[in-house]
Amino acid sequence: MRIRLDCWPRPHRRTRDAEPVAMPAIAERETGNRTDAHSSGSGALLVTSLVWGASVLGIYYEQLWVLLAAGPQGWDVLQPLRELSATELPYFREAAQRALSGIVSAMLVVSAMLAAGISLDRWLMPPGLAWYERAVVRFANGAGALSAGLLLLAFAGAYRPEVVRAIVGCLAIAAVAIGARTWRRTRLPDWHRPALGAASAWPWVALTALSAAFAFISALAPETEYDALWYHLELPRRWLAAGRPVDDVHEYISLYPMTWELLFGAALAWDGAVAARLLHWTTLIACGVLSASFSTRALGLSTGWIAAAIFVTAPTVFWEATTAYVDLALAMHGALAAGALWRSTRDDDWRWLALAGVQFGLACATKHLGLVIATVAIGAFVIARFRRDEPGRLARRVVLLSVLTLFVPSPWYVRSWIASGNPVFPEMYAIFKARPPERWNDSTEEALGTFKAHFGRPRTPRTIATLPWDMTMHSYRYGGTLGPFVLLLLPAVFMVGRRQPPARWLLGCGIVYLLIWASPISSYQLRFLVPWWLFMSALIAAAVGVLTSGAARVWQSGRLVTHVGLAAVAFMNLPPFTALHERDREGWTKWLTQVVHRLPIEVVAGATSGDAWLRRQIRSYPAWQFLNDHAPPDARVLTFFGGDHFYAERARLWSEAPAARPVTWDAMDGTGRDVIDGLHRLGITHLLVPQRWPSRTEHHDRLVLLQPEVLSRFPVIFEDFWTAIYRVDAPRRRDISTSGADASREAGLSTDHR
Repeated sequence: MRIRLDCWPRPHRRTRDAEPVAMPAIAERETGNRTDAHSSGSGALLVTSLVWGASVLGIYYEQLWVLLAAGPQGWDVLQPLRELSATELPYFREAAQRALSGIVSAMLVVSAMLAAGISLDRWLMPPGLAWYERAVVRFANGAGALSAGLLLLAFAGAYRPEVVRAIVGCLAIAAVAIGARTWRRTRLPDWHRPALGAASAWPWVALTALSAAFAFISALAPETEYDALWYHLELPRRWLAAGRPVDDVHEYISLYPMTWELLFGAALAWDGAVAARLLHWTTLIACGVLSASFSTRALGLSTGWIAAAIFVTAPTVFWEATTAYVDLALAMHGALAAGALWRSTRDDDWRWLALAGVQFGLACATKHLGLVIATVAIGAFVIARFRRDEPGRLARRVVLLSVLTLFVPSPWYVRSWIASGNPVFPEMYAIFKARPPERWNDSTEEALGTFKAHFGRPRTPRTIATLPWDMTMHSYRYGGTLGPFVLLLLPAVFMVGRRQPPARWLLGCGIVYLLIWASPISSYQLRFLVPWWLFMSALIAAAVGVLTSGAARVWQSGRLVTHVGLAAVAFMNLPPFTALHERDREGWTKWLTQVVHRLPIEVVAGATSGDAWLRRQIRSYPAWQFLNDHAPPDARVLTFFGGDHFYAERARLWSEAPAARPVTWDAMDGTGRDVIDGLHRLGITHLLVPQRWPSRTEHHDRLVLLQPEVLSRFPVIFEDFWTAIYRVDAPRRRDISTSGADASREAGLSTDHR
C-alpha cells in the first residue's frame, strides 16, 4: 500500500506521469494521524510542554519585558510605515524600474531553469508526485542542467552576457510554449485552488504568505551583504567579463563550487543584483514546499502549512531569502535528495535513486557542505537497509548513489585540484596544502582559523551538550538565530521521535549533522544549519500536532488556541520584531548578524536612491565610487575592507591575502621603509584604509603600514567618516625583479585559466 503524504488537496485524477492520488484534507484529523496514535500520557506531556515552553519564552524574550516596562511610547512597530507615508518619493521611478527589471529578469531565468528541468523528466521525474512537487523537482533539476550548460560555455570561452541572454531567452520561450500546451491539455478541475480546511490551519497559511511577501520586498533592495558582494555576485561578474573561468590566486574563494553563482551570472546578464536576489528567493518557496512535503509524506501529518511556516519565518532563513547567498539552494538540493532516497526504500522505481544521486551531487556542486549532507543521508540509508536488502542489491544502490553524487560536482573539484592541489580548497589544508604560495600559506590558514573560532564557544563536552540552549539564548555568538522553536518544543519533538520510526530517523540524522557542525572541522556559523532546519521544521510541525491534539482533549477550543499561540510566536520571528531576539545586545556589541533588522521599505518604495542606500549600508562604498571615477584604469588598490568587491572597478589586493601579508599583518616588527618597498614591489598605487576600526585590538595598533609616520609619506586624495584613500607614488628608481609574463602576474589582478 502506498503511503499518501501530500500537504495540499486536489481532486482525484490520472495524469500521464502519475497514478491516481487523493490528497488528504488540510484540516488536522485525529483519525489517521499517526502523531495521535498513542493518547496515553498526553496530559503529562501537555503540562510538561506548557511549563517548559513558558520558561523558554520568558527567558528568551527578555527584551520584550524591557519594552513592556518602558511604556507604550516604544511599542509603535508601524512608525516606519507612517514616516514613509508622510515622505515624498523622489526616487519612485528608479525604484520601480529596478524592481520591474529584477522581477522580469528573474522570471526569465526561472523559466529557463524549468524548461531545462522538463527535458530531464524522462530520467529524473519519479511517479506519484503532486503538481507543486513536480515543479520543485523540475526547478532543482533545471538549476543543475542550466548551470552545467553555462559551465561548458565558460570552458569554451563563450560565457559572455550576450550569449547567456540568448540561451536563457530561448529556454524561457520554450518554457512558455510547454506551459501553454500543458494548459490546453489539462482539464480545469485539475487546477482547482487548494482548499484550506479547518480554522486551525489559517494562522499558518497567513504566516507563510506574509513571510514570503516580506522576503520578496526585501529582495528588491540593492545588494549589501558581505559574501554576496565578495564572491556570489563578483565571481560571475568576472567570468562574464572574461568569457571564461577566472582564478584569482589572491582570492581563495575563486576555487569554490559555483553552480548557483553561474545562475546568478545569468541573472546579471539580464539585469543585476536584484534579479540574482530574487532567484535565491525562489528557493525559499521550494524549501517551504519540501518541508511541508516531509511533514505529510514522512510523518503522516494532514497539513504541511505548519512546517512551511516554521521554516520560512526563522530569522536567518528569512534573511537568506533576501540576499544572493546559496544556503537555501543547498538546503533545497539536499532535502530533495534525502526525500527521494527515502521514497526509494518504498518504491522500486529506479528514478527515485537517480534523482537522489543527482540532487546530492548538485548539493556538493553548490557548497562543500553538501558533502556532509550526502554522507549523513547515504550513511543512514545503508544502516536502514543493511538487514532488509540483499547485499548485492544494496551494494549496487550505494555504488549508483556514490557515482552520481561524485560525478555531478566533479568539474568543480577537479578544477580546484588542478589549480591548487586541493580538491576542496581551502578546506583540509593540513592534508593537501596548496599552490602557488601566493594563494595560501600557514599564515593565512591560521588567520582563517581565528575567524572561525570567534563563532560559538570552545568545543568542550559541556558546551556541546548545552549547544541547543546556547545557540538559542545567546545566538549572537553564532551569527544568526532560528528563533525560540529549537528549544520551545524540544520535549514534544523527542516524544514524536520516540513514537514514529520516520521521525526517529529524521531526529537521529539531525543530531549527527548537528554534531558535525559542532566539530572542529566545521564553523559555528548558524547559516550552515539552514539545511538542518528544513528537516527540523517538519519534526517541530509534528510536535505541534501532538500538543494541539492533547490540548483538544483538555479543552474544546484548545486546538485552535494552541495553533494561534504558536503561530504568534512564529510571527515574532519576522521584522520588525528582530530586536526582541537580541537579549544579550549592549549598544553595538553582541548584536545579531545574518538577520533582517528592518525591511528596506525606503529604498524599495523610492524614498531614497539606491546610491544613497548603498553609501549608508557599506562603509567603503563611497571610497570605491571615488576610485572608479578618478583612479587610472591600471590602478591597484591595497584595501583593508572586504565585502565590497561587486562595486569596485579597479584591481584590488586584500590586506589578508598571502601576497599582501608581508606588508600588513606579517610586518608587525618591520620598518616603514621595508613596508613601502613592499608596496612598490606589489605594484600598489592606492591604499584604502579605515579611519575607524569597528573592533580595534592591539594587532591593529601594531600595523606598521598604518602608523602616522608611514601614512604621512602618502598624499590623501579622499576621506570620509569611515575611510581614507592614499596615493602611493612610484619610486624614482624602481627595482624590477621580474619581467615579462611573471611581472604581469605579479602586478595584475588575477591569473586566468581556461
